Amino acid sequence: MSTQNWSAWLHRARGTSIAVPSRGLILGRRPDCDVVLASGRASQVQAIITPTLDGLELLALGRNPTRVDGTAVSGRVLLQHKASVQVPGASFEVELAKTTFWSAQVWTVHPPDGHQYALRRLPYRLGSARSDHLRIDGWPASAIEFHAADGGMAIEFLTTGELNGIPMEEGAIEMAREDDEIAFGSTVVRVGAVGGDARETTVLLGHDGVQSIAFTFLPTGARLDVRFTGEDSSRQVVLSELRARLLAALLQPPSGYSPGDLVPDEILIPAIWSGHSGRTRVDVNVLIYRTRRFLLKSGLNPDRLISRARLGGSTRVLLVPGAQVTVE
Repeated sequence: MSTQNWSAWLHRARGTSIAVPSRGLILGRRPDCDVVLASGRASQVQAIITPTLDGLELLALGRNPTRVDGTAVSGRVLLQHKASVQVPGASFEVELAKTTFWSAQVWTVHPPDGHQYALRRLPYRLGSARSDHLRIDGWPASAIEFHAADGGMAIEFLTTGELNGIPMEEGAIEMAREDDEIAFGSTVVRVGAVGGDARETTVLLGHDGVQSIAFTFLPTGARLDVRFTGEDSSRQVVLSELRARLLAALLQPPSGYSPGDLVPDEILIPAIWSGHSGRTRVDVNVLIYRTRRFLLKSGLNPDRLISRARLGGSTRVLLVPGAQVTVE
């Protein structure tokens, strides 16, 4: 199961830190507040801090001032990274985590009950467990989890299911498209999007993909610097050893293949696993799922970088024509 990535932290001067969960934090003198303020000048509910689609929002409610960077505020304000928040008797510094990503539109799910449910904050988990955000009768516990990435939304399969009639193994990650149908057994949930067109995630060479990529070997893996079409700067991720071998094999394929070509599993297996006895397509699938999940957690839409043939068997890096590839 995926771990929760907090959207932000509040740091106190004495070293105590508290994560801001998706439901938000209540600061005040009332004993059931998330952060209980000891000062008699604080109100029962002094302020509420909540992640929203626009960023981290503070709602000032107290009779005595709540200040942001020394300025008294009223109503709702968005907090910036490193902002200082002062309430009666306490002060905090805001840290906006680098792992915070927001979807560009509001996605929805449509289960068999005929209702529509908005996914306003991600991650969002569906299944039959009491801890799931939306419980779906007939589904396994914690069946899928939705994540935001690059303005779109990804579906992570936490157990084996189907996407548009195609079997998805546990750990599979696919970018969502409007009208996708997710099934476990005979129970189907449809995906929708409102507030704008859903992001087109079918990557077309010459339209979206990798403009330049630099792969640098490290003692225990590799560093990847990637610039996508339409972006001015590169993004950097550090890969573990097996993920590095996968990307190296795709960027430096053997004779007969060029970077960006679909490389068959029988070529990838010996390049990734020396002494590869017993390794199969299943091992390649698992490694690719884990690599895609890592890219997603690092803020990269995996569909813009790596493409796996839907029925398996071959993989490629999505390079636009004329893309620059450096391996060193």
